Amino acid sequence: LTIPMLAAVGYKVTSAENGQKALQMLTDDNMKFDVIVTDIEMPLMDGFEFATACRKNSQVNGTPIVGYTASLSNEIIQRSKDVGMNDCIVKTDRPGLLDAVAHWIISHKEAA
Repeated sequence: LTIPMLAAVGYKVTSAENGQKALQMLTDDNMKFDVIVTDIEMPLMDGFEFATACRKNSQVNGTPIVGYTASLSNEIIQRSKDVGMNDCIVKTDRPGLLDAVAHWIISHKEAA
């Protein structure tokens, strides 16, 4: 549901079936990304592990990461900050996700 929603408002969306595949795409020199949206609950590598790996990789270290989760708690918010996510949004807050993506794309471009 997330991919069609983001595409419907004009974003070019690339998806991966898991965090390991996403890391491969993110480090491909032919692909550039303005923002990363990651599910926190995913197979093989959860969103926290994925964000940690992104922050350790110089090719994507500066790319904003928005975590997307089924349930939001203070623990999840703190852990997302600890691993370097820029934002964390509950999946039922679609307007919040759109706002976060727009904000971090603008911030990322301004910093570049």
